[in-house]
This record gives sequence, C-alpha cells and structure tokens, in this order.
Amino acid sequence: MRKSKVFVIQYQSRFSYGAAETFGDVRFMLTEKDEIRVNPAPNLLNEEIIAKMEECLIHEEYSPGHDYILLSGSPIAFIMVGMLLPDFGEVHQILKFDNRDFVYKVSTLMWDFTKPNSKSFMEKLHEHRKDT
Repeated sequence: MRKSKVFVIQYQSRFSYGAAETFGDVRFMLTEKDEIRVNPAPNLLNEEIIAKMEECLIHEEYSPGHDYILLSGSPIAFIMVGMLLPDFGEVHQILKFDNRDFVYKVSTLMWDFTKPNSKSFMEKLHEHRKDT
C-alpha cells in the first residue's frame, strides 16, 4: 500500500506544515495567492479555483479514506472542497490543527450514497452556469 498523502486546501506562509508530514506526503491544492471571492461577479474566478482543486485531487490520485484533507486557508475554500469530495467517495479523513494541544487531529467525514444523485458537483455547476 502506498504512503498516504495530505492535501492542504490552501498554503499559508505563516504556518509550518511539518507536523502534517507524520500523516503522509504533503500536497498543496491552492497557493496563498489564489483569490477566493464571496459573491463574485462574474463567478468564473471561483470556478477556476474549484477546477484547480479538483485537478489536484485527480492528478495527485487522492484516495478517500486513505489520504487526508488538511483544513488550511479560506473557509470558503473548505466549503468548495467539501462540495467536491462526494465525487471521489463516501469516507474522507479531515485534519485540523488543535491550538490547545498543538497537534493535528483526524475527523472522519462520511456521505450516504444510498440517495440517488446521478450528477457530480462539477456537472451541476456547469449546468447552473448555462442557465444563468
């Protein structure tokens, strides 16, 4: 079995990600300079950000339940990744730094796929863009 990977949502230069390396090889989905907007007009910038995160997960061969998603960066980016994750699988391991204990803690995020949902998040997003 391959070593786990840690997918950091957004790099922040003021943080050290060394402690995350105990969970696996660190990969950064977004840079510090990637701009995420609330209610952008037009919405194309956020679509590019979502596509960049999705491409990282695909290119780096994200394996749900084996690899980790590390919460770092914009809370809006957290939501965007959360919308992408069901397209990759049901069970995901989330890393969050605990400021009290100064360690990363793992949480498990699960989706119930017994509910019918034939389209991926990206397909729904593109359909929405066509309608607006």
